[in-house]
Amino acid sequence: MVEARRPTAAGVFYPNERETLARTVRELLEATPPPPVTRRVARPRAIVAPHGIRGPAGVVAAAAWARVAPHAALVRRVVLLGLSCKRCSPRPPSCPSW
Repeated sequence: MVEARRPTAAGVFYPNERETLARTVRELLEATPPPPVTRRVARPRAIVAPHGIRGPAGVVAAAAWARVAPHAALVRRVVLLGLSCKRCSPRPPSCPSW
């Protein structure tokens, strides 16, 4: 298993419960229309997607990750770049703690 820090925004940008999160991600990916058919479908080298999955952000994130899914067996490394939300803005009222 990958070593990772404990979530700090569970329940704010994505569901708090593991099963609910997995089901929500699966449903978003299944509802995403396939990418347009072209003569050659290149393997994505990078995507830009929102980190939350609630509301419209979830639809956009699913569309981005759905383009990676057909190439999942070839993915060897994922690098996530992003800002710490707690440094960009005041704590959202719905966030229990930072």
